[in-house]
Amino acid sequence: ETWTEGRTFFLTEKTLKLINFKKPFIVYGSQDCLCYLRQMGFQTFGEFWDEDYDGYADHLRFEKITKLINDIAAKPMSELVEMYDKMQDVLEHNYQLLLERSYTTKIEYVE
Repeated sequence: ETWTEGRTFFLTEKTLKLINFKKPFIVYGSQDCLCYLRQMGFQTFGEFWDEDYDGYADHLRFEKITKLINDIAAKPMSELVEMYDKMQDVLEHNYQLLLERSYTTKIEYVE
């Protein structure tokens, strides 16, 4: 995302495009970005990988995301294919929420 510092929540096409094309995502946005997405009704991928990076600030979040990407990249292709197959319900849910614009815009600030 464009805004990666502080506590601002502002989604751009960088994340929305992935939802629209039914692709899984790791968001390098502001702290608690995934929490706010979930408040809107979107599902994230905590079932498939560790999303604790979301609660960290600035450079620590970047380091956590880098480690996560490396961990995913080290998985065998067969495991990645299986993981992607299991994600289909989440991807479809997010797509429909975006398509129908049925997400909520009322978000509570995370402290």
